[in-house]
Amino acid sequence: MHCFGGGAGGGVGPPQPIVSFGFIHQFCLLPDDTQLKHKTTYHYDRFGHRIRAAVAAAKDTTGSTTETRCDYDTVTYDTAGRYVVAERDCLNRACRAVSAHNGWGQPLTETQRLNADSTKTRVRTTTHTYTAGGWLAVSRESTGAWTGQFRARRTSSVSHCPTNAAYYIETRQAGGGRGLTGLILYSCPL
Repeated sequence: MHCFGGGAGGGVGPPQPIVSFGFIHQFCLLPDDTQLKHKTTYHYDRFGHRIRAAVAAAKDTTGSTTETRCDYDTVTYDTAGRYVVAERDCLNRACRAVSAHNGWGQPLTETQRLNADSTKTRVRTTTHTYTAGGWLAVSRESTGAWTGQFRARRTSSVSHCPTNAAYYIETRQAGGGRGLTGLILYSCPL
């Protein structure tokens, strides 16, 4: 496996990625160590989305033979390159498929495979609802579970919110789970 890397003059130093037009095409980790060397080669679609990251590493302790993992397209975009329609794992198993999107390109309906390696595949379908501004409001799963997000301006009555937070997002889940995120707004002249 040929790796460019190391410090100036090919010595020991931080890895040097191969970059062209702003895209990293190849990155070597520990290029001077035959046993621990990892070379990652990135592939992009015509829109510039990274769709593959193949990792080549030493297969044995001598480093004389290499093995490449994850040499599959793990993300597929629609024909216009706007949004993700499918995801696969490093073993080329289907993980997620999005069957419908809204005008913002956010998923409305997606199917996730929970155990892609099993002969009896378990699938969960999730539908998402968004506000008019594109914020996620509710996600409902085919299992009956749901998650809701509510956004509001911070008022003095919200004592558990940070004092400098202008807005907060409260997330609630089926079964009583609850989380709170404070959003701080900074005004900056453009």
